[in-house]
Amino acid sequence: MHRFKEEIIMKKRIVRSIAALTLAVSVFSAGATAANACTDNTRYVGIDYCTDSYTVYGTKYYLALRTEMAYRDENEIGRIVNGQTVDVVDKCTGNPEYWYVYAPTLGKYGYVNCNYLKAENGYGIYVVSGVVNYLALRTETAYRDENEIEQLCNGEMVNVLETNTGNPEYWYVYVLSSGKYGYVNKNYLV
Repeated sequence: MHRFKEEIIMKKRIVRSIAALTLAVSVFSAGATAANACTDNTRYVGIDYCTDSYTVYGTKYYLALRTEMAYRDENEIGRIVNGQTVDVVDKCTGNPEYWYVYAPTLGKYGYVNCNYLKAENGYGIYVVSGVVNYLALRTETAYRDENEIEQLCNGEMVNVLETNTGNPEYWYVYVLSSGKYGYVNKNYLV
């Protein structure tokens, strides 16, 4: 009887493992499909990376390419000046101020402070995330019922056109699905 229970427990573990593996493969495949769907503003770097090109702007002297996500003289491996481009490989680095990039002018990969990067057509594509009901697209940088022009759901994409709007919580965006312009709370964009 004891051996029979062990076999059932083992079979349940195997079924759970197969289910988890199937889910992981489907999530990975969806991510790979999305990553491989390059747009006009993206290009491939290496074999597996579909990247967005960004332009360095707003630096006093240069933007440092680093081996790690920290400001230290020891980790600087290159310098990129205003007007030069980098290919963003990964925005989800665990540190919101640093992105992993490829610098074509240096022929190197590394981390840069993303506050000095601007997409060629705006500040880049962001995805609505973390909203419970919806994210309101507004005609002004204030929370009021009468300035709401559209409701955005998790997963919708916007192109951030301006981050300096006079209100640190709101960015001016272009909604890719509807073609509308307006202001959104930046805390729900990733």
